[in-house]
Amino acid sequence: MTMPLFMNDRRDFTGLGALYGLILLLAAMATPALGVQVDGLYQAEVPVAGQEAAQGNEAIGRAFGKMLIKVTGNRNIANRQELTAEFAKAPRYVQQYRYRLDAEQPADGADVQPEGAEAAEPKRYLQVVFDEQAVNRFLRQSRLPVWGDNRPGGLVWLGEESKSRGRRLTGAESSAWSVLESVARQRGVPLIVPLMDLEDQSRLQVADLWGDFERNISGASHRYSPDFVLTGRLTRVASDLWRSRWTLFQGEKISSWSNDGRSRNQLLGEGVQYASDLLANRFAPIGGASELTRVRLRVEGVGSLREYAGVGGFLSSQSAVARMDLSAVEANAVIYELQVRGGLEVLEQGLALGGLIEPDGDAVMGEEAVAENVDLFYRLRQ
Repeated sequence: MTMPLFMNDRRDFTGLGALYGLILLLAAMATPALGVQVDGLYQAEVPVAGQEAAQGNEAIGRAFGKMLIKVTGNRNIANRQELTAEFAKAPRYVQQYRYRLDAEQPADGADVQPEGAEAAEPKRYLQVVFDEQAVNRFLRQSRLPVWGDNRPGGLVWLGEESKSRGRRLTGAESSAWSVLESVARQRGVPLIVPLMDLEDQSRLQVADLWGDFERNISGASHRYSPDFVLTGRLTRVASDLWRSRWTLFQGEKISSWSNDGRSRNQLLGEGVQYASDLLANRFAPIGGASELTRVRLRVEGVGSLREYAGVGGFLSSQSAVARMDLSAVEANAVIYELQVRGGLEVLEQGLALGGLIEPDGDAVMGEEAVAENVDLFYRLRQ
């Protein structure tokens, strides 16, 4: 577990400083509910021809690019010209690596090769783990976003249509899910596969999916508590032509797009890729790291040291927060001064993932609040 980073650790332990120090000590003990904690963001695996130094370094460069896609949220990050020189230096970011052989069985599952046939040579892969702190430092210096490991988890409803079978909802047994999950792992976006049990089948009908009936889709999704919902409808138009329609529901934002392709798997991959692009642009915008916005946040309902620690640890885990200072402590509230990447909207989307605090719609801008220049009013979620 990574200790939360408090950028204003004065260590004076007198008055407000004493409370601040205790919050720092308790932060690691607090376990606020987060969206989804994503593992493996700073590691990648790529095929490699051999174990010679030149082959290994080339593979490390490719693994470096795959890792940066996950960490920044930008799938075109490797095409940025200003990063070309850094890719050549990728080995210096390596924390550890290992080679892995994948001895694939024949397609028919036979264990024994036909007599006289040459055994297929196992595929070799290089697994690389990169230094998280070094990578983050490089990205910050390059004014590129670092999308933290607290990420939105999404539920996917998928349907298929063909002339022979008509329209149907796709269950977890379908091979489509392995494609969706594989691409989602490459982007560091966690997906939820619906159970498609009797409850799901009673709540969501094929017509709801094809009609984009938001109310019914939302009702069927409620049991999974997702941060976003992605719906996909794939239609086989001809033997070599598929058509897809996707809709991403995230908060009050609804985005829809269509694709044509030669195969179902191609469209499945493109659907997840584009949805990941949209999410990354909202939670870790590529231009959001260049400037910092000062935001004063007031959280109501904080009355114990453990609650202070929970809120402080939660805020410090936000990828949008570059710096966090404890500004004031009231009888039942605390005010933080934050330096935020990407502005208020990016911060608010990150805070919505946690489940720990929520906007305080009942807050009144009294004289004291105005004097404190508070920008956002939140409260502990009950």
